[in-house]
Order: sequence, then C-alpha cells, then structure tokens
Amino acid sequence: MFKQLNKEKGIVLALVAALISGAAVFLNKEGISLIKDSDVYTTVKNTGTAVIVLCFFIFTLRLQEFKKLKIKDWFWLALIGLVGGSIPFLLFFHGLALASNASIPNLIHKTLFIWASVMAVVFLKERIGNVQIFALALLLLGNILILGLPKHLQFGRAEILILLATFIWALENILAKILLKRLKSEVVVFGRMFFGSIFLIFYLFFTHKIGLLSSISTTGWIWVAIVSAILFGYVVFWYSALKYSPVSLVTSILVLASPLTSMLESVFRTHKYSPHQIGGVLIIVLTLILLIVILKKAKWRRLLPATLRA
Repeated sequence: MFKQLNKEKGIVLALVAALISGAAVFLNKEGISLIKDSDVYTTVKNTGTAVIVLCFFIFTLRLQEFKKLKIKDWFWLALIGLVGGSIPFLLFFHGLALASNASIPNLIHKTLFIWASVMAVVFLKERIGNVQIFALALLLLGNILILGLPKHLQFGRAEILILLATFIWALENILAKILLKRLKSEVVVFGRMFFGSIFLIFYLFFTHKIGLLSSISTTGWIWVAIVSAILFGYVVFWYSALKYSPVSLVTSILVLASPLTSMLESVFRTHKYSPHQIGGVLIIVLTLILLIVILKKAKWRRLLPATLRA
C-alpha cells in the first residue's frame, strides 16, 4: 500500500516538474536574448539556482545534513554536478548555436526519455512492459508532430553535440536514482547545482569569458533571478519524483513539458498553431493519461512492468 502511495506521489511530483519545465524552456529564450553568450547565461542561471539551494539549507536549519555525508557521498555529488549541472548544458547550447535548423536538435533532445528508459533497464533492472513501450513510441510521435521535421535531414557536428548532451542527461537520471536511495532529494539537488556551477565558473575562467559577467544589464540580472528560481523548483520536484517512482515513468511524464512550451510559444510569440501540432499535443497528453490510469487500475497490473507494481 505504502509503495503504491509513494508511486502516486512520484507521479504528482513529476507532473509539477513537467509543467515548470515547459514554462522554463519558454522563458529561457528570453533570457538568452538578454545575455547573448549561452555559456555565460547557463553559468549565471545555474549559479543563481545553487545560491537559492544553499539559502534553503540555511533558512530551514538543515546544514547539519552535510555533516552526515561521507567522503564517497561528496564524490558522487560532485560527479552529478559534472554530469547533470555543467557538461551537458555546454554541449547542448553549443550544438544549438551551430545548428542551421533547430528542429532536429530539439527533437534529439526530446528523445531523452527513451535513452533514460533504456539505461534504467540496463543499470537499474527496471522492467518495461509492452504497454509502456507502446506509450514511449506514442510520446516520440507526439514530439515529432509538435516540433516538425525539416525537408532536408542532416546529422552533423551540431546534432552530435546535442545527442551527446542528451545521453549525459539520461545518465544523470540513473546516477540521481542511485543516490536518492540513501540521500535526501534536496542534498542531491545541492550537489547538482553547487558543483555544476563551480565547474561552469571554471569553464568561463579558462575560456576567458569570465569578464562578460560585467556586461550583463540590470534587466538581465533580474531575468537571471527569475529563471534561477524556476530552475530551483524544477530540479526539486524532478529529483523528488525520481525518489518515489521509476526513471522510465518520471522521464516519460516530463515529456509533457514539450506541448506546454509549444502552446506558450503559440499564444505569446507565433500566434498560430498548426493541425499537426495540435495532434502532437493530444497524443502526448492522452498517452500520459493512459499510463497513469493503467497504474491506478488493479485489474491491469499484469500489463505493467515489475517496477510499477505495488
């Protein structure tokens, strides 16, 4: 019973994380337009989130949590900061800058839930049933319809960088899941953002971009504060969801961010929405509803992978 309640809690947390992510992706475009260099933008945004996380520990009087950590725990927290909070961000934004068309890079990034599910099967021994495999295929189809494909497909350096970033972010889900078995989610969030920010700051220093921080306008810093707070909310809900539910399920639910971003783009920027995009949104939403309903229906338990059974 308690396992089932925890999994349902994980679903709710993942849904909230997906909604935050959808809004964050939309708002990040505005942030990048204010801070032209993507490396600088990523660094200040992630560092801002790290500061918020540290303040959270201070104001909630939880600094003693760090005293409980062993040396190996600090190592793994630093590793997740490198894997989740720094390297993939740099690869992703560099790839996006090199891409002649954003459709393929964005679609590659949206396949993260597939790679994370495969890695969960290999490394965490999660079992994925036929129903979930079918759902993953539908989620991919929904993203293709929303993002669209260019007439001439190409796979060059930009796409390779995006794919590599996506693989690394998928691996982060596995590392986080392992760490969350023995550490509190807020501690793992701290590791991702704090150590990730340190690595990013060092990167700016060695690439001689650290001086660009002084060129950020007041409006830019205000925007950084906003997106940092949003990123804080996203990571907290995402890692909390991973603590209670399987990686394959959480990453599938996070796909909901794609149609939300698309709808925000339509309402506030493009002011139009094509039929195939509407179809993609419906496919993703209905597929996720189907997954959640299946999880709740006891009579369908035999169709579920072992990791989703109470």
